[in-house]
Amino acid sequence: MDWGSLVLQTLITAILSGSIVGLFLKGWLDRRMEVERSTRDWKEKSLSLLVGPVVMHLDRTKHVASRYSTTTFGQESTSFFEAQIMRESNKAIRELLLSNGHLLPEHLRRPAHALVEHYDVWLRRFDEKEAREKPDAASTFDVGFAQPEFPADDAQKFNASYEALRKELYGVGPVPIDGPYSA
Repeated sequence: MDWGSLVLQTLITAILSGSIVGLFLKGWLDRRMEVERSTRDWKEKSLSLLVGPVVMHLDRTKHVASRYSTTTFGQESTSFFEAQIMRESNKAIRELLLSNGHLLPEHLRRPAHALVEHYDVWLRRFDEKEAREKPDAASTFDVGFAQPEFPADDAQKFNASYEALRKELYGVGPVPIDGPYSA
């Protein structure tokens, strides 16, 4: 028996076996990394193109709502100017949700539908009142409360998702929000 030949055969077999196992392992790891990369890309798009802009508009309408029915430019009534700002953000949120539904995390689908349902009614009421009254910047303008009411709990779910995505993707902590949402 030739020991040199046997050692050489064993060495070649070990190298080939290790290479084959290594190739399979590399393929498995590459597929796993691609899934992770794809999931992260989707979450980044969800945050930057949908959840983040929705949260910004919700914050804007929350602050406008606090001014909406209080003194505005020396008036003791609801201002058409404030109502227009509210309309602008309400419409933007509705359009973001409808055009970017594919970027909604599953747990935000129902809250998104509730927001869209509210905005459908609110925007219709605004447009009808504006067409009827033809207000100007100095006019008072109160759309009133739309049914269904603004889903403040659902709006808060967007804020919670925003904070969770920022923490997961970038390690950024929660952003304090003062007071409840309103529209």
